[in-house]
Amino acid sequence: MEHPLGKYLYKKGALYLLEKLEKLETARFTDLYDHEVYRTPSLLTLRLRELEELKLVERSLVAEPGKRGFIVYRLTKKGRKVLDMVRSLEEFLSQGL
Repeated sequence: MEHPLGKYLYKKGALYLLEKLEKLETARFTDLYDHEVYRTPSLLTLRLRELEELKLVERSLVAEPGKRGFIVYRLTKKGRKVLDMVRSLEEFLSQGL
């Protein structure tokens, strides 16, 4: 049986999101959307939901008095660990088997 994380990592734009969130620390949807990676905003929405289900990303509402609130996304500890493991694997594979 394949683990859901393994399935997710093969999807287009999966690692891009993790790396972008690591770089930005917190990000709004518009900060993450890149039309070259995600052809439509709905694909980015889907990837973010998948990351939330896997507990790699969390979202929270930022509300400022007198202003409309907005959602921000950030990596969880688990998300950082997964990104570190992927990088370790990439480094291992680059050395040749």
